[in-house]
Amino acid sequence: MNALWEGRLAIDQTLGISPPSEWSHRYRLSLFARTRSEVDALNVVIGVGPYGDIKNYNRHDLYLSRYPTGLLVESNEILPTAPAALAEPEKRILIDRILSQLTAIIPSIQNLWAHLEEARLDGGWVFAAGTGPLDQRTSTLHRRDQIGINRQGGYFSVDTGKYSMAPWLALQITDMILPG
Repeated sequence: MNALWEGRLAIDQTLGISPPSEWSHRYRLSLFARTRSEVDALNVVIGVGPYGDIKNYNRHDLYLSRYPTGLLVESNEILPTAPAALAEPEKRILIDRILSQLTAIIPSIQNLWAHLEEARLDGGWVFAAGTGPLDQRTSTLHRRDQIGINRQGGYFSVDTGKYSMAPWLALQITDMILPG
């Protein structure tokens, strides 16, 4: 079973499975923050214009992302090349950009700056059966219906589209392997 985002297409090709008609790999970084004291930032998804979101896990640990700010590489190669590691000054600039752009949209997170204990960038590859900028309506990235299971004998290639689809697809595969 292959449900990778990074490398799935290359492995599939070794078995003769063709990639979708269009796809993109995007390497993106997001901000993981820890605060000294509790913050009341809400869980928010920004879906107008460039994408962004905030997840407040426990009032101290937060996830903050902003597209295209955290986007480092976009590729339609089967095996794209990872970006070079960012130097500390570049990391600091990116962290400041993410926070300032989100603060411009959601002013209530401004108090996050004063309580920040730790801020680190982390991320990786995101695969999608689509292309184009997220802030354009015509982008085929907004069509997440081109997902699912490609089976060849006992081999399953799974495009989850979004992580939230993984449990449903896992149940489908379980039913294929163990009917009834």
